[in-house]
Amino acid sequence: MSLDKFELVSLAGRGRAELIRMLLIASDTSFIDHRITLKQWTEYRRKEFLPDDTKLPLLRINGKKTVVGSKDICKLIAQQIEGSVE
Repeated sequence: MSLDKFELVSLAGRGRAELIRMLLIASDTSFIDHRITLKQWTEYRRKEFLPDDTKLPLLRINGKKTVVGSKDICKLIAQQIEGSVE
């Protein structure tokens, strides 16, 4: 994939972020797997100035761009792997 730095933020354990982890690993993309609790999520959201309705998982790219939601994150990763997705 690219030389972008990825940070995946999700709740601890498996769930919606598991497919994202598998796509990143299968594409040989290094990423930070940041698993947090609900209490930590409230603090993280406040610290990062994210809206209260922001859902997990989220993917931060180079510390600047944030993609929210498992479907949108998977689509982005697939586009970078294959070049495009219809």
